[in-house]
Amino acid sequence: DNIIYMYGGVMRSGHVSKELWSFNMSSRMWGKETVTRGRCLGALCGELRCAGHTATLVENRMMIIFGHSPQFGFLDTVQEYHFGTREWSIIETNGYPVKGGYGHSAVFDKSTKKIFVYGGYVSLSSTASQLSSSLYA
Repeated sequence: DNIIYMYGGVMRSGHVSKELWSFNMSSRMWGKETVTRGRCLGALCGELRCAGHTATLVENRMMIIFGHSPQFGFLDTVQEYHFGTREWSIIETNGYPVKGGYGHSAVFDKSTKKIFVYGGYVSLSSTASQLSSSLYA
């Protein structure tokens, strides 16, 4: 496709974005993507304003893991953008309960079909965080 996607982050003004942009490397043109609302998780509906998250490509989906939101604070949520349907969803996860965080790294392992999330800052409270060396899958 020769397209790079960029989601959210902090704007020059300090505003935290929830926009999804695409950059076509062939034409060298930016375009703002139009998304539709998919599944919600309780009161949380995507796309969420966040920064410090990771965006990991899994087949035809982009998985947005954690981050920090001006509205919700440290996020322990996983958002999903489906490239085919352009739907943005908050997905339910299971397993070990993780603390919300930002500034971590994430990678998809095709052989195990898992996303590994390492490090970053995790929440201690609504206003405090600490550096983590935990690895989650």
